[in-house]
Amino acid sequence: MIEDLLRRLMPQVLGALVRRYGHFDSAEDAVQEALLAAATRWRTDGIPDRPQSWLIQVASRRLTDLLRSEQARRRREDVVASRVLPQDRSSPPAAAAAHGLDDADDTLIARAPARTTEHGELVPLREQDRTLWKAESIRRGMALLARALPRGPVGPYQLQAAIAAVHAQAPSEAATDWGRIVALYRLLLRMAPSPIARLNHAVAMAMAEAPATGLALLDALDDSRLARDHRLHPARAHLLEMSGDAMAAREAYAQAARYATNLRHVRYLTARTRRLDT
Repeated sequence: MIEDLLRRLMPQVLGALVRRYGHFDSAEDAVQEALLAAATRWRTDGIPDRPQSWLIQVASRRLTDLLRSEQARRRREDVVASRVLPQDRSSPPAAAAAHGLDDADDTLIARAPARTTEHGELVPLREQDRTLWKAESIRRGMALLARALPRGPVGPYQLQAAIAAVHAQAPSEAATDWGRIVALYRLLLRMAPSPIARLNHAVAMAMAEAPATGLALLDALDDSRLARDHRLHPARAHLLEMSGDAMAAREAYAQAARYATNLRHVRYLTARTRRLDT
């Protein structure tokens, strides 16, 4: 009897909460918790005189708690972001957005002079001569980032720009603050999860901790969109090479070359494969 009554009242209670508060998903969770409370309490105390009002009251309290908890979580994330975002305004930052092992993104125009050799061959980020980067363009990018950060909650684009800024502040790959980059990617994955963000987070973890850590995260990326993506296999190859597994690294570079569609990338990956042959 109680279960039948709750099933009849559930749409009415949910509709009342959504009309009053919005937030359909949170309202649905709150109503479910109110129904569970009713199923327990009403068996002991009996069905109240106005069961629908009872459910709306309990669900409203729970929804208020959920919304407050969500606001508190967002405030905590903003505090964490403010602590891990780049603070040194005098260092050369990046106007670019995301980091990739093959350094192929357009958005990386501030790093353009170091991205290819005089013969037009690709130079990955970790091997670039950072003194060739366009320092003035990078400084302008940091100025834009510094003005954008205080304006409301931190969002995905600000986090991506901050990640690039951390890269550009470092004089070399070894001197990069990988712990800060890991923290930024974790925030990005909460706000805007994507296969590429998870891929880049795995690489950052490898650099911050150990290649095996990153490889384990790459192995856990069970996403069909990445299966033939030209960024996954070079990342795996690089981490395998870092870990000392030259044979597996060679195969990963060769596979990456087969999937690559850009001629520069194909030449670079083929050269890495041949280097491991020797």
